[in-house]
Amino acid sequence: MSHSVATKQSEVLLADYWGGLFAPQLVLGAQLGLLCGAFCAWLFPHLGIAPEAFAVVGMAAFFAGCVQAPVTAIVLITEMTAAFTTLLPMLAACFAAMLVVHVLRTAPIYESLLEQVIEEARSPPHPSP
Repeated sequence: MSHSVATKQSEVLLADYWGGLFAPQLVLGAQLGLLCGAFCAWLFPHLGIAPEAFAVVGMAAFFAGCVQAPVTAIVLITEMTAAFTTLLPMLAACFAAMLVVHVLRTAPIYESLLEQVIEEARSPPHPSP
């Protein structure tokens, strides 16, 4: 997960309006997966690639990278989509996502947000204008 995505999601979470993080992570992952699937289908038209399957795998991989819980991501996405044929690609994509997160040494998004909330609670209140 890129730093800017985590920053934008944390800004939304820490603002006065709560929109959640779960659904946006799934949507972003599905969009990235669909984009990758459409590109692969365009690049290799003779293989009969289904971009929709890439969207399902992208959801799992993006969620696994953000939350750093690959087994949870695979189970959740499989339960939501009933796409059992994508289990092996999901496993590979979640492994790759965890590898990237490990190399970049980023913290899970919920842990980062908790640290920000604790830091804000410890700081003195700002006077309102």
